[in-house]
Amino acid sequence: MKVVINTCFGGFGLSDLAYEELIKLGIPVRKYVPLKKGKDGLYLPEPLNDGKVIFDNTTEPGYKNNSGLMQKYWTCWVDEDRTNPLVIQVIEKLGEKSWGGYAVLKIVEIPDDIEWEIDEYDGAEHIAEKHRTWK
Repeated sequence: MKVVINTCFGGFGLSDLAYEELIKLGIPVRKYVPLKKGKDGLYLPEPLNDGKVIFDNTTEPGYKNNSGLMQKYWTCWVDEDRTNPLVIQVIEKLGEKSWGGYAVLKIVEIPDDIEWEIDEYDGAEHIAEKHRTWK
């Protein structure tokens, strides 16, 4: 199984070019909706805060996303599915041109029959086999 990880400090991310390729390959394009909070100040549950949006076509004057900058692309769906065949395909095709501003991406091949997770420290990631832990 192929899994994409970020190998440098900063964080996982894809370039605009990579997102444009994914959109051409059929990744859904929807409007980004800012996270909504309830009266208690906590974020509301799904689907009100749908995390599967990757394309931000907001044109409202003065609109800013969480980082304070207007961005076209929203990456949380990729964070949840690092084995997506289309993501793997685009990264293999574009190489370094697929990397986001704070990312050095690598495709790691792991055995299909293990339970795994992505561990990270300050954005630098590695794949670890799942096991039991206690605190």
